[in-house]
Amino acid sequence: MKQFFKSLFSDKEFLRRTWLIVLPVTIQQMLAMLTNIVDNVMIGRLGEIEMGGVGLASKVFFIICLSVFGVSSGMSVLSSQYWGNNDIPNIRRVVGLGGVLSVGFALTFSVICFFFPDKAMMIFTDSPELINVGAIYLRITAFSWPFMALSETLATGLRSMDIVKPRVCVIAIAIVVNIFFNWILIFGRLGAPELEVAGAAYATVIARFAEAVMMIVMLRIIDSPLWCDIKCYFGFTKNMLAQFVNRSMAVCINDTLWGIGYSLHALTYGRMGEAAAAAFSVVSIFSDIEVVGLLGLSTACAVILGNELGAGHMHRAELYAKYYIVLGFMAGIVICIITALAARPAAEIYNFSVEAKQMMLSTLAVLAISLLWRADNNITIVGILRAGGDTKACALIDLLPMWLVSVPAVILTGLGLHWPLWAVYLVQQSDEFIKLFASMSRVRTKKWLKNLNVELAGQI
Repeated sequence: MKQFFKSLFSDKEFLRRTWLIVLPVTIQQMLAMLTNIVDNVMIGRLGEIEMGGVGLASKVFFIICLSVFGVSSGMSVLSSQYWGNNDIPNIRRVVGLGGVLSVGFALTFSVICFFFPDKAMMIFTDSPELINVGAIYLRITAFSWPFMALSETLATGLRSMDIVKPRVCVIAIAIVVNIFFNWILIFGRLGAPELEVAGAAYATVIARFAEAVMMIVMLRIIDSPLWCDIKCYFGFTKNMLAQFVNRSMAVCINDTLWGIGYSLHALTYGRMGEAAAAAFSVVSIFSDIEVVGLLGLSTACAVILGNELGAGHMHRAELYAKYYIVLGFMAGIVICIITALAARPAAEIYNFSVEAKQMMLSTLAVLAISLLWRADNNITIVGILRAGGDTKACALIDLLPMWLVSVPAVILTGLGLHWPLWAVYLVQQSDEFIKLFASMSRVRTKKWLKNLNVELAGQI
């Protein structure tokens, strides 16, 4: 064990490559979270109905994001391995294929929500006021979704080639654009009309359009391999399409069903009383921040292992997987300690009742402990197994414990047995413990150690 740790921390090239992905991805996600917070503050100043309507409308966008990110994740599996094999033509083709599918998904949702925004809102609420506000927001922001899909596709292509800094720059500028036009259009500054919720929607469209344009321009500035004749993106073969769908469809279904399950958890907590709902809202913020912290490491794992597998370096990929499992566990310990230390100071920020504060502190304690195994689940499922294209196993490991154990148990204990919030949250985390054993067992089978370049060549 001592020799293993010595090998891990003396491998400067591995640590350098990991850090060059972890840092920009983490900054990118933190910036995106920051703009969501600023948006909420600005829209919240308009009133509870406006805040509630936009919040529910954002759940529609959340579902669209899951579809787009599912396609992008499937695309990343292939493009990372192609980059490891220095196969630039196939990287361009798979990015083109991913762009067609993700933009196609986004455009389909855009058309539906433009013509039937009220119907989409009725899925989440029966309040006429909330439906009206949310429909206004949805009809306008629907124009931004294809631009979002295009940006995400290009960013995923660059990330698979270990190019992540340009995306951070683009996101930072897009956030400034979004906040600036929010300020102008929501509140009617600088001579602009006071459009309130519609203003927030227009600001989103402007920012997403600017982001897509900047991503395309950035390809030229950095002289990326993705800067090429548009015809290079559309030479994909039937076999490549079959391989892409085979890998990405499982990810897309996985992310979508996971999102629905997560929403059912949130709906359950929202019906456990005002104090429980308020406490859970703070716990969710902590959880989201911690997910951002782990996302950078799992992204680095997926990209770097994909590169090594595509280059045919199977032994090195297996060694790196072990490195990442150890780093994931260490990250879980660090975040667990930070959560425990930050819980009580955070409780003092909110003007909650004593009951709600106590609920929040006890539930945060459960969250902190669960991070010890949740961190490695993120590494094994999102990083290691997906890197080798083992996406169907990932979906089964991720979804079966959630839907067979966590979701029904949370509804039963929260709404049926009326357990305290911390106990229900502990029940929710039980699926993560199951995933830990299942994902580690799958990693040990080595079925994820696949060179997808060889697989594609064998189909031709």
